[in-house]
Amino acid sequence: MSEARAESLELLFTGELAQALHEERVELSAPAQQYVVRLLSDVQRDHLRYPLAPRYLKAVQRGQGRVHDVALRGVGDTALMLSGWWWRWTESNRHGPGVAYHVDLGWSAYRLIDGEPYDELSERFTRLVDVLAQMTVRVRESGDRTLLTSLDDETLYDLYDFYCRTSSRQAARLLKKNGFDVQEAETPQ
Repeated sequence: MSEARAESLELLFTGELAQALHEERVELSAPAQQYVVRLLSDVQRDHLRYPLAPRYLKAVQRGQGRVHDVALRGVGDTALMLSGWWWRWTESNRHGPGVAYHVDLGWSAYRLIDGEPYDELSERFTRLVDVLAQMTVRVRESGDRTLLTSLDDETLYDLYDFYCRTSSRQAARLLKKNGFDVQEAETPQ
């Protein structure tokens, strides 16, 4: 990827993240926002490594230190992307773990890394999942509005199941737009 393309991706994600944070009423420090923007930009260039559980266990067994933190960061980053940015794929993959699994694993991985922005990312992990899901919907909506207006029955069932397991505010909004009477959960920052 060219340097100009990478810069334009970062600029796009910076604006989208700021708007989604505002809409979801999530406060995130500038260093944490920069971290998420870099993560989103890098993911467009690199493949995330999977499966996460063995990577998480190896990282925890390594004890403290740089290798430990790098390995846990990789698990947290991948879990955040799979539960937020790619939540529809994660939920539709019936042979793999769902979003709730990735949320738990990502939160735990970031929690075990000392310092910023990881303390903040761990503390607000579930809210960041909603922020990234909001960004995904907006990006997709800009090119194809059918995502929000004509979800098929199987997708609606999967979305409702996801909402029941995670209390995702974004899932609640999508369900409401498709005729479901659900309440958005009060989610702590």
